[in-house]
Amino acid sequence: MVNSAITLAQLAPVITTSSRAAQSTVSTATGGTPPITYSFGGVVTCTIGSSSSCPGSSAYAIKVATGTNTNGLYWVNVGGTPTQVYALMDSNLDGGGWQLAMKGKNGGTSFPYSANYWTTNNTLIPAGESTPAPLSASNNDAKYRTFNSSNASQFMVLYPSLKSGSYTGGAFPTQTTTYGFSWKDNTYDATPFNGTGAPTSYTQPFPSAAGAVINRQSYNGSPTSSGCLNSVGSMLTLFQTENRCLIRQVDSTYQAGEAPYSVLGNVFAGQSYVNFYGFNYVGGNSYKARLGVSFNQDSFFDEGSNDSVGGIGLGTYGGEQQAGNYYNCCTTQNGIGSISTSFEMYIRDTTNGVPPGITLNSSTGQVSVAANTAPGTYTQLSPLQMRSEQLRKRP
Repeated sequence: MVNSAITLAQLAPVITTSSRAAQSTVSTATGGTPPITYSFGGVVTCTIGSSSSCPGSSAYAIKVATGTNTNGLYWVNVGGTPTQVYALMDSNLDGGGWQLAMKGKNGGTSFPYSANYWTTNNTLIPAGESTPAPLSASNNDAKYRTFNSSNASQFMVLYPSLKSGSYTGGAFPTQTTTYGFSWKDNTYDATPFNGTGAPTSYTQPFPSAAGAVINRQSYNGSPTSSGCLNSVGSMLTLFQTENRCLIRQVDSTYQAGEAPYSVLGNVFAGQSYVNFYGFNYVGGNSYKARLGVSFNQDSFFDEGSNDSVGGIGLGTYGGEQQAGNYYNCCTTQNGIGSISTSFEMYIRDTTNGVPPGITLNSSTGQVSVAANTAPGTYTQLSPLQMRSEQLRKRP
């Protein structure tokens, strides 16, 4: 008997060129207790992601279904409409399946902190750019519909102008010379940096803190943190809703052993305190970041006069900046100095890797497969295996 409450997780597909499953509702099953493997074939009618008539639900779903390692254009349903997206499928980038949502050229001015692109359902498509493209192919500022309408459980930021082998740290240090310095984290589990929703007992996770436990409600920044999401949505929804939401505190200098990776590397500036890395930060001295880091050196919980900020969508003591690194004084490290950089923001939804349409009859054990479910091999997991799979997918 099959326990219908147990979720299915996709393994390596047995057919990778079709997005249409068999019309019949009966498949084969082997095994008696989880994991039970169900295999079903399909009618090869199209290659998923290859045309507007055969879009994937996301670039990640295409990656899971096909295993492709080729970066380029793919057809994806964006807000219910088949749309061409540029995707990084390179498995070296945590498995691939990343859709380009936004990009900014070095010295661009479209996406500082105050730009309405962060919170408005608009797009910015460069003249002459008929399909989305990375900066290497079209060196322009751009915001695509993917930013507004595609779900994102994770983001990845690449800094293509920072490709030197001398840069250390970042989410994918072995790929820096190919793609640039990088960040990668979840979108759905940031927490209030301060205020009543912030933890009163928070273990600072970076090496130089040496396990210090602090009360984050003591940080004096304004406005008080709010709106931190615990569900998967679009990047537009995130930036419309979240206010000073912390991914995690990070070390103020490059530390090779920082887990899961050094956000600053030897690229961004730091100071002794605050150690913020997250979304929609607003601090003292007009220091702001839509996605980035900010520090202060004055005292432990003081955000009144920050002197460094880095990332994308910035406000600084010296004015607004689209992306880069800026500091005024008193740093623990200067990084690359106060300069602008290019950036590319990618997203993926790892909760959407298994196509919908598989249902189980808990009384008969019959497996029903919808006609639009991608052919493949699916395994029913035990609760313990499900938890292991969830932990494996965390950054």
